[in-house]
Amino acid sequence: MKCLLFVVALVATVAATPQTSPDETAVRNIVQEEITAGNSGDAAVYTRHFAADGTFSNIRGEFFTGRQPFVERHDAL
Repeated sequence: MKCLLFVVALVATVAATPQTSPDETAVRNIVQEEITAGNSGDAAVYTRHFAADGTFSNIRGEFFTGRQPFVERHDAL
């Protein structure tokens, strides 16, 4: 009886544990890579996943378009 209760508890625990999707895992890996690169000051790695035609603004409200300006702004930081 104790063995049966243990198995039921184990199955319930495994079933209740959230599973991450491959997409979520990929995004989490990118975020971790950016954190590591940012902490080490590596702008090239930090900006690796930025879209070639992406847009962004900085804390001063300046607006930029393209990957190269994104790399340059982060390299300057």
